[in-house]
Amino acid sequence: MNEIIFDVARLVATITGLVVAYYIVPALKTVVQNHIDENITGFINSCVYAAEQIYNDPKTGTTKKKFVLKAVTDWLNARDIKITDEQLNILIESAVLAMKSETK
Repeated sequence: MNEIIFDVARLVATITGLVVAYYIVPALKTVVQNHIDENITGFINSCVYAAEQIYNDPKTGTTKKKFVLKAVTDWLNARDIKITDEQLNILIESAVLAMKSETK
């Protein structure tokens, strides 16, 4: 009788482990990735605002972009986060557009 109860408990534990692996782990990965994406976007927004404050001359667009690219690239490398240059440029341009639309 004890052996049957042990086998049933082991089966229940196995099924529970499979359910967790199939449903919970992907959900947690999504939550973590969303958090990372929010952190990246927030840091890029902060760098764009900082560049705007530091380089106030309207003709310093390339200097501002270099500042933001260096700061963000260093920040991403320190955290071993990999994104393409195209993705980075899109995020920076999005932050610039958002900043410009807020100031109007």
